[in-house]
Amino acid sequence: MNSFSQQSSPLKVFTPLAENSLLAITLSGEEKLGDSFEFAVDLIAAKNTAISASALVGNDACVILTMPDSVVRYYHGEVSEFSQSDSDEVFDVYSMVLKPRLARLALTRQSRVFQNQTSVDVLKAVLTPVGGADFQIAGAPPIRDYCAQYRETDLDFFLRICSEEGFTHYWKHSQDNHELVVTDNSPNAPSLGEITYDQTVGGTAGRPFIRSWKMTQRMNTTQVALLDSHFQLFRQRLEGTANGPATINAGTVPLNPVGSHAAWQEDGHSAARYFDGVNSSGEPDSNSTSSIYPAQERQARILAAGAASKAVGAVVVGNCCQLTPGHAFTLTGHPNQTGSWIVQAARHEISVEGRFWAGDISTIQCAIRAEAAPLDLVQAPWPPKIRPKVGGVETALVTGPIGGETFTDMYGRIKVRFWFDRTGPTDGGSSCWVRVAQVWAGNSWGACFWPRVGHEVVVSFEGGDPDRPIVVGSVYNATNMPPFPMPQSVYISGWKSLTEGGDPTHEEFPPDLDVG
Repeated sequence: MNSFSQQSSPLKVFTPLAENSLLAITLSGEEKLGDSFEFAVDLIAAKNTAISASALVGNDACVILTMPDSVVRYYHGEVSEFSQSDSDEVFDVYSMVLKPRLARLALTRQSRVFQNQTSVDVLKAVLTPVGGADFQIAGAPPIRDYCAQYRETDLDFFLRICSEEGFTHYWKHSQDNHELVVTDNSPNAPSLGEITYDQTVGGTAGRPFIRSWKMTQRMNTTQVALLDSHFQLFRQRLEGTANGPATINAGTVPLNPVGSHAAWQEDGHSAARYFDGVNSSGEPDSNSTSSIYPAQERQARILAAGAASKAVGAVVVGNCCQLTPGHAFTLTGHPNQTGSWIVQAARHEISVEGRFWAGDISTIQCAIRAEAAPLDLVQAPWPPKIRPKVGGVETALVTGPIGGETFTDMYGRIKVRFWFDRTGPTDGGSSCWVRVAQVWAGNSWGACFWPRVGHEVVVSFEGGDPDRPIVVGSVYNATNMPPFPMPQSVYISGWKSLTEGGDPTHEEFPPDLDVG
């Protein structure tokens, strides 16, 4: 009796188990540009073959599809699920789900702080646990003075930063890997070559083809306007405006975008919060604030590109399973939409018909439904990812250089360490400079009470934005107790200062208080 083998099957599966332990009979799934992929694979194994789920879940696997024209498509991923189903007289039946390593980032939620890094630096740190990425970034993202991940999964944080920067991502699949590519330059996508539009029933034998092509234009946001403020550029209007493309070419057909009567006003995605005119040690840095204006314009262009990215698209049906999100192809044979397109999404349905006896030939059924956009239409995330909102206040510890008692900049701002920050520094590098609210604040007049190193302060956030903390008060705790004994002094109101270094000399109001 011949043994079971996938040698002659056009759909092969490779896992950490020995080859031919599992045989692939179907693959279905979806992949999207700027999102994820998920492939469900139905498997069989010779009855009573020892198959260990623990040897598969969390490890890499690859399904290889060989088309009749010898075009090869790889579906590589990490086994996120493995199931055993019913058996028949010959086979045990299993299934597995392949997802990218990136999906593991959804399993971790945390809060942390990044300082004086570009968005690419931040993303590299986030992606390190899942193997990193190939960054193909044409522009130069600004250095962010402060960037907080606040109660977000690592995956949500990754997607949000990509959204803010106009980055999209896709994967390059091979037999041994699925490489993550992060890019802001989708018109330079890798090419899959030519694919023919052919409405002939069954297409041309032995050649991938597109049998149905439906192009659609949608109304879209065509104008974007940003407006923000910055206390170091007080009363200046920090604006950024941009329009989407005036014309989009769908093959040889020029289309004019149609949409908004007024601009999309997006203040939450302003770039002003990235910059500070004082460096981390307290020295002035005017070059930083002067960068706000071009950064605002850049941010507006990013949003305008994202708004236009779905304005024109095509739905593709055929058997060309090599269509992969993030990759370009040239459409031929269409009466008016021949040209270069980029794949945005693809849905695969593949099945094998055969008995898997060694030497027997199996046949393949392959269907794909894909979405594509004109290649010169930049693919940026849209709509923008929503930034997390801080629903209340946080308390934090005032920090400074080791051994120092006070640490402020020219505006009286302080540094703090949030309790949620498990890994950041505990000295004067613990945060951005944080403004301190006072009861009065005029031009060289008003009130000033500056928190000192070791004090616990109450921190609110402008607009609920975790990147914009502001100190609104101080609180006592078991280390820093009230200046007058409690509760017997509950009816006493006043204040008491402390000379630097703990000298007994101090100011007290009301003076000479006798609470005995």
